[in-house]
Amino acid sequence: MSAKLYFHYGCVSAGKSTALLQVAHNYSDCGLRAAILVPEVARDSDVVRSRIGIEAPAITLSTSTSIIDVIGGQEDRPSAVLVDEAQFLTEEQVHQLTAIVDGICVPILCYGLRVDFRGVPFTGSSALLALADKIVEIRTICAVCCSRKATMHLKVDTDGCALRGGQAVDVAAMYRPVCRRCWRNGMAEARD
Repeated sequence: MSAKLYFHYGCVSAGKSTALLQVAHNYSDCGLRAAILVPEVARDSDVVRSRIGIEAPAITLSTSTSIIDVIGGQEDRPSAVLVDEAQFLTEEQVHQLTAIVDGICVPILCYGLRVDFRGVPFTGSSALLALADKIVEIRTICAVCCSRKATMHLKVDTDGCALRGGQAVDVAAMYRPVCRRCWRNGMAEARD
């Protein structure tokens, strides 16, 4: 059986990090090692931490880190590679993931957001959507009012009011998962 590159995407609070940590636990339970990687731009980049309180140490990636060197350079090659916050990978790093899958036959499971709070695709996510062997949506519901499937997220202030401005990558900001209709309504009423 050949290895594959998987992209598991979802909104904020959909449980992506929890799913990654469960996969890491499953590998460990079978006596296998999964390498966990996370881009340094992510919050607490030396650890993957779920909102429900579970965590695991991670290898931090800068935008210039060669993932091939990180994985291929390990004496004890991992049975799988798990990437949290994959939206922050560079396009080159996603191509490196495909080289690992195709060249040394190690499965890679990436978890991340598809778009930023403005509805603009992240670089890493765009590359993963184009190159992944399997794309899996991790679902959650709209937190505003309608309970429909959330596909977007709103950046909000401490009062819960939507914000239109600011940096696309702001790990200190607060976000809410929302359906597209609530996102459009929220962005129309958002503060700059």
